[in-house]
Amino acid sequence: SHSLTFPNIVTPTPPLPIPSSSPLEFLRPRLKPPPPHLLSSALAFLRSCLKLTACDRISDP
Repeated sequence: SHSLTFPNIVTPTPPLPIPSSSPLEFLRPRLKPPPPHLLSSALAFLRSCLKLTACDRISDP
């Protein structure tokens, strides 16, 4: 009674459709650097996560 769907993992995913405008237009948003406020908030989030994990490790017996 194992209902694991292994064929879904094995079958390759279909390639992404390339827009008809131009590949450069499709790649341009990915090449843009993130805004600085987003970067700083991500760094602050990572620091808080690191602090939490460090505190958890220290408090664990």
